[in-house]
Amino acid sequence: MSIEETISKASLAKSFAISVIIFLGALFFAFNFAKDYYNEDDKIYASMLRDSTKTIAFLDERVKVTIPKYSAATYEVTCQYNAEGKHYDDGKFVLDSMPTSPLMEVYYYKEDPTILCYDPQKAYDKAVADHRSGWKTILYVVLSLLVALVFGVRAYNKFRLLAA
Repeated sequence: MSIEETISKASLAKSFAISVIIFLGALFFAFNFAKDYYNEDDKIYASMLRDSTKTIAFLDERVKVTIPKYSAATYEVTCQYNAEGKHYDDGKFVLDSMPTSPLMEVYYYKEDPTILCYDPQKAYDKAVADHRSGWKTILYVVLSLLVALVFGVRAYNKFRLLAA
């Protein structure tokens, strides 16, 4: 085998590897975009509202404040509560304002009582609005799959050339 053939094969192998990496990356993005589109949050909040599963939460003094760049601050509260006949010491939920009382009424998800929400109607409305703006997600999935297809075909063709 001549030096030119060796360089040509090395170049093809490098190009093949890059195509495979881009192919796998595009599939990864498509999967994640699709997973985000089909989240179950709206069903969880609707169930909380329908079942009216409420409990009293005993708030801890610890509050984690998050201040995003382009939206209002949120307050993650840890608490203790009883749900479905069981005691929980490590409950967490998010508020839009600093809690003013050590006791709060919160909703929990009947199928998984570790999921808490202070205002499931607001959370439901947000989840539905996010789901409706899913055309962007669908576009990202389609584009990611298209990129995956193109680079998958390129990788296959380069593999055939390498094998020859």
